[in-house]
Amino acid sequence: MGGNELCYVCKKSFDGRSAAQDCGKCFKPVHKTKCARKLQSGPTENHFIYECKNCQDSEVSRPAGMLDVDSTSHLDNGTQAILAQMKLQDEKMNSKLDKQAEVLHDLKTGVEQIKSRLELVEEQADANTRRIHALETKNEALQKDLNRCMDTINHMNEYGRRNTLEIFGVPSVEDENLFEIIGDIGKVCNVSINKSNIDAIHRDPRKISNPIVVKFVQRELCNELKYKRQGKKILASQIGYDGDHSRIFLNVLLTKEKSYIAYKARLESKNLKIKENILTHVWVDDASKIWIKKSLPKEGNGAKTSSARYEIKTIEDISEAINKIKTE
Repeated sequence: MGGNELCYVCKKSFDGRSAAQDCGKCFKPVHKTKCARKLQSGPTENHFIYECKNCQDSEVSRPAGMLDVDSTSHLDNGTQAILAQMKLQDEKMNSKLDKQAEVLHDLKTGVEQIKSRLELVEEQADANTRRIHALETKNEALQKDLNRCMDTINHMNEYGRRNTLEIFGVPSVEDENLFEIIGDIGKVCNVSINKSNIDAIHRDPRKISNPIVVKFVQRELCNELKYKRQGKKILASQIGYDGDHSRIFLNVLLTKEKSYIAYKARLESKNLKIKENILTHVWVDDASKIWIKKSLPKEGNGAKTSSARYEIKTIEDISEAINKIKTE
């Protein structure tokens, strides 16, 4: 610092009583005690950075250490250009930071909105889950009621068919007399059947075999015919069809549901024979119950050994019975 240099604030020269000090903002020489104040600590404990009164009175104040290009006119052109470039970069950086702050604010707002929507969706999902559970519970109860109603209806239908038989194997010819045919079948079984004993008789063209369906007036006569036909091998030739040795079968007239179950049971019985060479027997008793059992080989005396029999009430019962038969 030259001896003829003046204070930037008071424009007076420096002497030994008032030492010179550069301002920490404008870097101009000032009286340390009269024309400046301590701004902040310096690099060491005994050194301070000072701020001159001119910088104190300035309307625009910058943080300590930042350079003001307008107040650095005493610096050379190269330094001023560098400082100007730094200030420009600083402004650009601040502008970018402001934009990023706006973007972050928008993102935060969007995240909060999404979070609120997710909470609403979760509440709706919980409500729907509770509703579905309630509907499933109600549906199970209704299904049980429906099954009970179906069982009741099936039982009533079966009860109404207790005096009805379905006859398979009788050849169909033109101008046939079904009353005479059922009468001849009764004779083979040693049962007297007159026209007055028949409530209704007809063929069922809905089935491929075109069976005869006969409904008796009295259930006792129907039961007698079912009982006495057991163990008899009735042939078409025995009731007037000369030369025709096809077998005739008398079965209980099943409901549509039970008829399908019996069909599926016989189908599975055939598959079991083909795939695993296991013989089974499926039959319907006089109470319209469907049964299946394993056919065992004959013993030395010609009699078949006994095996367990399984009642088939539903389609699911067929698989269970087949699995049990496989383990016998």
